Amino acid sequence: MENNNDFELNNPTPAPIPEPLPELQKKTKDGGFNGVANRFCTDKKPSPVKEMPIFTVGEERPNRPDDTFSFTPKKEKNIVAEKSTEEKPNNNGFLSDPKPIETTDNSENIEKNVVGKFNVPTVQKKSSKKGVTILITVIVTVLIMTGGFFAYSVLTGSKGLSVKVEGNTSGNMYEQQATNPAGGNYTSDYTFDQYYNDLVKNAVNSTTTTNTTAKDYTDKNFDGIIIDTKSSGEKSAQSAYEKVSDSTVAILTFEDKISSEENAKGQGTGIIVSSDGYIVTNSHVIGDSKTAYKYQVINNDGKKYTANVVGYDTRTDLAVLKIKGKNLKPVHFVKKSHLQVGEDIIAVGNPGGLDFQNSLTKGIVSAKDRTLDDSTVSYIQTDAAVNPGNSGGPLCNLYGEVIGITTAKINSATYEGMGFAIPSDTVETVVNNIIKYGYVENRVRLGIVGVAVDETASTALGIPEGILITEIADDGSFANSSAKPKNIITKVDGTRVKTFNQVYSVLAKHKVGDKINVEICKVDSSNPSNSKTATINVTLVADKGETQK
Repeated sequence: MENNNDFELNNPTPAPIPEPLPELQKKTKDGGFNGVANRFCTDKKPSPVKEMPIFTVGEERPNRPDDTFSFTPKKEKNIVAEKSTEEKPNNNGFLSDPKPIETTDNSENIEKNVVGKFNVPTVQKKSSKKGVTILITVIVTVLIMTGGFFAYSVLTGSKGLSVKVEGNTSGNMYEQQATNPAGGNYTSDYTFDQYYNDLVKNAVNSTTTTNTTAKDYTDKNFDGIIIDTKSSGEKSAQSAYEKVSDSTVAILTFEDKISSEENAKGQGTGIIVSSDGYIVTNSHVIGDSKTAYKYQVINNDGKKYTANVVGYDTRTDLAVLKIKGKNLKPVHFVKKSHLQVGEDIIAVGNPGGLDFQNSLTKGIVSAKDRTLDDSTVSYIQTDAAVNPGNSGGPLCNLYGEVIGITTAKINSATYEGMGFAIPSDTVETVVNNIIKYGYVENRVRLGIVGVAVDETASTALGIPEGILITEIADDGSFANSSAKPKNIITKVDGTRVKTFNQVYSVLAKHKVGDKINVEICKVDSSNPSNSKTATINVTLVADKGETQK
């Protein structure tokens, strides 16, 4: 996998030189969040809620609308992973801390805290350019278009296939990670047809779905979140905390009905953005779902509210909840352009749940435009301590203005203090759209269900890396083209694509009605070496988010 953003630490000469800081790439999800995501399940029971992804050096995060980051060390490593086991929540409603994955040569591994119970299949993935073997385990959870959601967590594994659902008859692209066909062992007699059929069998999506029945909580007259153009007032961590703490809330997610904290399937943080009760958090905190869960919001004074989902956006990992409230205190945001690297900041959230509600940690802005594994978001990097439960909480300057929404961190024995937040500019666009329309306007889709073919499968089966199409939506861009299931998308608008998030990046530059060329490989099942390449011209259609459940 190619890395776009290289940076290394300068170490003094006599001191031992640690391994170079991993190159940051963009992001992905799985079996359903290959990055800030992983997902899949063949039963109809909703999957558990995801918690803040914690990535360790050496991790490649799955293709998530969400939740996927890649951190690839420059030195080749062989990582030996422990066998995954299902854990039961402790009496706080959380899984116990993830056990570090044993490694050779002190290599770092992926750790991700997940709230809830998961069935964990084993999958493995290789980096394409650096020759680094990255072992990841991906959780595959639930029915995509029928009311379920993707709960994702990166664990350990063998040969993973990033299955992503992109645009149904109604809409959105979702990433999924499926269990790997043949258990990750491609024998000489394992054929492309077997590979394809195994993928289709494992994928539980369909391009035909009904629209959501969730109640509409949008407000077409919403004026937008508050953006300060000029900072003012006292500048200190204490005053900043006082300004934002009453606007910071705890969010509890319940599977069946709202009850005590101990029964919560997930806990996270959110911030009030309007006086009448709109609250912003991460999409993974609410389980990427409108109807699969029940939500409770608890403010700084302990008052409890029942919350409903207005909408969510898995591409940016943002979601909006609505509570019945009056005269609530909304936060103020400030544009990313006001930030300076090295500037002091604070993070507020609920690490570990309600026992540590509204905890403050302090740090600096480490970088302003950090790109993680194919993500279309440029993150703010900080060394402020962020932990599971901080997801969806505010990252603020010392004036108490929100500069970003905490979403992920890297966990490494070698490198510490690497947390990431979604910048306020992105939050403004996405949140204003969700509150007004329930989805992000002016996005386009191809309207396919597909699987990202990795390097291992490509080499073993003699097929190109790219997006293997498994279904085509009747109303999607590909509906009237010559593209068929079993074709592999290799280029979109002239750009080589190997993951769905690379597809996202290209589509983000276009609007509804644009015509683009898509290069596909028409695989010859009997002899892949005889496969033909074709270029088709498609018209991009709107992604209105109707598939949200």
